[in-house]
Order: sequence, then structure tokens, then C-alpha cells
Amino acid sequence: MRGPAPSSVCPRCGAEAPPAAEPLAHCAICKLAWNPNALAVVRPARAPEDDLALVPAPSGLVITREPGEVSIGWSYQRLGGIGYLILGLVCLAMLVGNLDTPGERLLDMFLLGAAAVATLYIGAARMVSQSTLQIDERQLLLHHAPLPLWRSVWVGRSEVQEITVRSTGHQPSAWSVLAITPRGDVEIARFGAGNSVAEAAANCVADVVREAIEKLPAK
Repeated sequence: MRGPAPSSVCPRCGAEAPPAAEPLAHCAICKLAWNPNALAVVRPARAPEDDLALVPAPSGLVITREPGEVSIGWSYQRLGGIGYLILGLVCLAMLVGNLDTPGERLLDMFLLGAAAVATLYIGAARMVSQSTLQIDERQLLLHHAPLPLWRSVWVGRSEVQEITVRSTGHQPSAWSVLAITPRGDVEIARFGAGNSVAEAAANCVADVVREAIEKLPAK
């Protein structure tokens, strides 16, 4: 006994047509008529929804595309964080070692303690925190978590005129991604000196932000 006749695939739009006794099959979507027995029909390939999604991002850059939102995450500060942690431990050891030393001024001890706390916090933040740039219909938001090291940056979608990449003047190998707005240039990402992929990462972030602005209409 023969099984049920298979469905045929429209060669124009890829819609499936149920088996029919007529010699010609008719597509309910694009109204094309074709003979399903004349040749093997291959489902037409669909163009990828996001060409940039197929381009590999630089190492350490994570791009997440969700309905209505695109986010870019990175953390390139861990190597520098080790240096700050070592410096903080040295300051802390000096503070503990001088607690019982006679003649030490209270102000000096306070400053040494503050230096230890600050450098340990900066080192821990660089080690565990990640910078995330979120783009949706309303805003561009840059924030750092779980230990914030820099302030968050907010830019309204309606004020973004252009996204550009620029090398910072004081650090030739550092690169910034800037949102050009009527209130001035707003830095939405920075990749510092010592990072071997700084320029590539900045250009990738700029491309993804431009893509998100194009595909997500502002509200």
C-alpha cells in the first residue's frame, strides 16, 4: 500500500502546498501554479536576517540580538585589574604593619588606608565587572556591573545623529565609539591602550550600533 502523497514546495516563496489530484499545484501565498512532478523542487534559500550576525566579533566581545533590543558586552580590564589588586595588597600590608609603629600621623594612616581600599576596589571591579551597551527603540545605555567603575551613559535614540569611531588623542592606541548628538559627542564605548583588538572592537561596536538603529525604529 502506498503512503500519502507528499506536499510540494512552491519554487517562488517556499510555501508548502498540500497534495492535489490536479496536474498543477497552486500556491495559496503567491498564487504561482507549477507542476510538482516535472522536477525536484528545492526550497528557496532565505537570506539571513542579520548579515552582521555572521561576521565573527573580536575576541572578548559578546553580541546578543533579541526582539526589540541589541546588547554588546565586553571586559578587557582583567589584566590591569591584577596590577591594581597587587598594589592594593601592598598598601594594605603597609597599613597593617604601621599600626603599632609609634609616631605615625593619623592623616598618613588614613590616606594609606584610603589608597588600599580604592586600589582593591578598582582591581576587583576590573576583574569581575563587564561593560554592557544596550540599544533599543528608546535609548542607548552603557552600564558596568556588578561593581561599577565608571558612571552609566545614556543617549536618547531621537538625538543620535551619527555613530563614529575615533582614536583618543592622549592614547594613540585607544579607541572610542561616539554618538554624535546636538548636545555634543557622547562616548558610548572605549577600548584602551594595551588591548590588541581595541580598534577592531571599536569598529565592530559601531557597526552593530548602526545596524540596531537602522533595524529598531525609534519611539
